[in-house]
Amino acid sequence: MRPVVSIDPVPSVDIRERVPEWLMSHILRNRRRPGDRLPTEGDLALRHRFSRTVVREALRSVDALEVIGSRQRSGWSVRGFDLDALTGGLAYSLAFDTARVRDLLAVRRVLEVAFLRAEAPGQRSDRREEGFGPAFR
Repeated sequence: MRPVVSIDPVPSVDIRERVPEWLMSHILRNRRRPGDRLPTEGDLALRHRFSRTVVREALRSVDALEVIGSRQRSGWSVRGFDLDALTGGLAYSLAFDTARVRDLLAVRRVLEVAFLRAEAPGQRSDRREEGFGPAFR
């Protein structure tokens, strides 16, 4: 009698999470530029065998990341990169998590001190760290 071989369970994949990832990779793979129009909801659903509801949710999800945008009667198109939108969202998120801000500052201090040691090896340690100010000590 042969031994029973165990098989790892197949991880469940939530299609609602995968379609936005697929959509963004589709934009990159096809080298879409700001202003380029995307296929319609119906075309995406039919061509890739997704339900229209899943496609609509994916488009809204990617829109929330400001990768694409829509105009009434014009459909969806690729947006340009907006650094202000990115940093605004980051600042908002960090405002609620001061522990992460402290962690980021601690990592920054370690990296900058290591850089200074590598770039100015003849300097005394206390002189190298003077430029950081009290926030980094």
